[in-house]
Amino acid sequence: MPATRDNLVILIMIDALRHDYINKKDAPFIHKLASEGTFGELQPSFGFEPDGAYFAGLHPEECDGGAQFWHNPNESLFHYTRLFCLLNVIAIPAWRKFLRKAIRAITQLKSHDSLTKRMATSAYIPFYLLKHFSTPMKKISSEPGFMPTKSIFDLTRENKKDFYFHGFPQYKVHTNTVLERFLSEDISSNSLAFLFFGDLDSKGHVYGPNSDERKSELKNIDHAVQEIFQHAKKTFKSVDVVIFGDHGMVETKSNINLTTIINKYFNNDSPDKYFLDSTLARFWVSDIEKRKQLTADLNNISGGHVINDSEKSKLHINYKHNYFGDIIYATDCGNLIHPSFYSDGAAPKGMHGYLEGCTDNESFFVAYGSNVEKKGHVGKHDMREIFPTILELMNIPLPSTTDKSLKSILQY
Repeated sequence: MPATRDNLVILIMIDALRHDYINKKDAPFIHKLASEGTFGELQPSFGFEPDGAYFAGLHPEECDGGAQFWHNPNESLFHYTRLFCLLNVIAIPAWRKFLRKAIRAITQLKSHDSLTKRMATSAYIPFYLLKHFSTPMKKISSEPGFMPTKSIFDLTRENKKDFYFHGFPQYKVHTNTVLERFLSEDISSNSLAFLFFGDLDSKGHVYGPNSDERKSELKNIDHAVQEIFQHAKKTFKSVDVVIFGDHGMVETKSNINLTTIINKYFNNDSPDKYFLDSTLARFWVSDIEKRKQLTADLNNISGGHVINDSEKSKLHINYKHNYFGDIIYATDCGNLIHPSFYSDGAAPKGMHGYLEGCTDNESFFVAYGSNVEKKGHVGKHDMREIFPTILELMNIPLPSTTDKSLKSILQY
């Protein structure tokens, strides 16, 4: 049956698709697209939540991106846990695991936020700290108002076009799940399709970026991408596809244990707070002298440093508030804060979230299709440039709020 619709733009985000993963052996189809299209590397934005970059062309400071949790007790997802003081003394692992599940269920039931209703993890945040933390993001990325400016999905709606969306946590993002849903649904009315593959990230964390398990999963995803592309071509006269990773994956080499620092400066009754991400440690300290002492002690720890004001400007993390921390300690490339609020067992073998300059933290992108000129390798680009690239392929003008220096990767 001949294709009947005009054009579909497919945006595929492969979680943790590192800049050097694509080759003929591990990803033959994506490699073929790259050899016949335009490809390169992407520099992720700061931290762990780059959604604002590729969906709306925003820096972290413009959209409160950078971390999953922030110190905002007035809007805490877990404010009710202050009623359960005994949470802090429960030591039996099985009970603590049960309590985490119960807290997640209660939080989801109580929340009015669409994102929290589907995802309300407390990670491994100590129970006594839970009531102090909330999440910056409240909405699913395809919803109106997800970002402070218009996203790709907002602009698609505004231009009277439909889109297909398969993202987390609205849908499970296992490879087969993503593929099977796309093949089973009628996509013919859509101008844009967004698909999120999540399994590569977990394989990189658990087994390491150079492991056979990670390579095997990439082959699975590559096959799924090929089926998705071929299925779309049966329906549409032309198909353009942009595939990219939201970050890379760095092989971990050394662990940094901050227990001594925490015990020195913080206790259960302290008004000051801390959060241990995997590659960042964030601190909220009200007393100026104590803040100076803590900064000095952190800078004396080998394997990382406190981000200074000059770096904050370069990283675009001069937020209008201190919800993300008064002090941010960042590990060097390959170093890992462990234990952290995201891992309390075996240390991950792969990690991301490193500062600019850590090459393996960079991701891969490729653009291919009827409206994409074959340019080959075009070097490294700002991840925010995914936003104008998709809009160009959809013939949607950039909104006036977009950074004037930002342009489509296809224009280089």
